[in-house]
Amino acid sequence: MLGREVLLPASLIVQLPEKPVAVATSFAADFRQNMRNAHASARSATSRAAKTQKKYFDKQVKGHPFALNQLVWLYWPHPLLRSRSRKLTMSWTGPWRIVEFKTTIVVVVQNVKTHKKQTVHVDRLVPCRSRLHDEAEETVVPPSARPCRNPRRPARLPDYDLT
Repeated sequence: MLGREVLLPASLIVQLPEKPVAVATSFAADFRQNMRNAHASARSATSRAAKTQKKYFDKQVKGHPFALNQLVWLYWPHPLLRSRSRKLTMSWTGPWRIVEFKTTIVVVVQNVKTHKKQTVHVDRLVPCRSRLHDEAEETVVPPSARPCRNPRRPARLPDYDLT
């Protein structure tokens, strides 16, 4: 509920011991019962909210239909090195080829170059759009590759060197 473990005694959360412990005051008994009731109602409300959120999330999910031997890119964020920015690092590796489906959402992929196998969730995969450059070799474009513009020489500086 709070995003961390609550600093309460564990005896208020876990089940009662087999033989009841006698409580000296009625305040302590009422407090213990109120805490148990609050915990039970919070757990039931949390589970109802989780089911509702899952229902709404599952309505919007439209995954990519993957097939065996399809080329894909694998999301593999590298750890940050000194003085590097996360947005400038390449997070997609590959291309990888889908070798096997363990379930509908867990697949085994194999790197095309190193032949290393990896078992991953389909949420970490995107289809690889390949262009046949030559008939023998495929040229693949990573998902974050953008077209580059051709630099133009300034009109008022004819001797300006762009290299």
